[in-house]
Amino acid sequence: SGSTAHLEAAHLYQELGLAAFRSGDNAKAIEWAERAVQSAERALAEPGADPAHVRITATTAIAQATNTIGVALARSGHLDAARERIERSLEAAQDLGLLDVACRAYANLGVLYSSVEPKRAIDVSLTGLEIASKIGAASLQSYIYANLATAYCALTERCDAEGLEAAKAAAALDRELGQLDHLAVPLVVIAQIHKCRGELTQA
Repeated sequence: SGSTAHLEAAHLYQELGLAAFRSGDNAKAIEWAERAVQSAERALAEPGADPAHVRITATTAIAQATNTIGVALARSGHLDAARERIERSLEAAQDLGLLDVACRAYANLGVLYSSVEPKRAIDVSLTGLEIASKIGAASLQSYIYANLATAYCALTERCDAEGLEAAKAAAALDRELGQLDHLAVPLVVIAQIHKCRGELTQA
């Protein structure tokens, strides 16, 4: 506290924001993430020994923190503001080729678009899935497969085929990775598809 180590502070604040979000405290998540952005911007404004390193490190913190702000806003019901923040995060990540950060943004945008713009949700989810596969982010692949299943089944005619296939892929990954908290999501989607088919016992 009180130091001039703005880069380190930015990453610490970003982690605190993410931890607050995961614990369900959206207001605190936004507060910490905003502080992360401010610290990273201070680092960018100061002359550094390695400008390239400062730019990459600070932009990573900004992109991650902006994403956290976006998902916290979404959970609080501010969907338009959430989408704007996550799109901004994606843009920052793409500018510097930060694939892991971009992948997280694609996963979150897939959720936000699924209920209002299924076609766009499918597009961003497929892009995110390609990146997640490339960088070996199996956990994110599961989330994106679940997003895809939801988008396919929201307002398209592709639910029985692609939707069910994506949901089963998500469930398989969740079981393999031990992600029991997320496993419920694709299982519910699978159940809904069976219900729509009239297969009530399987549902």
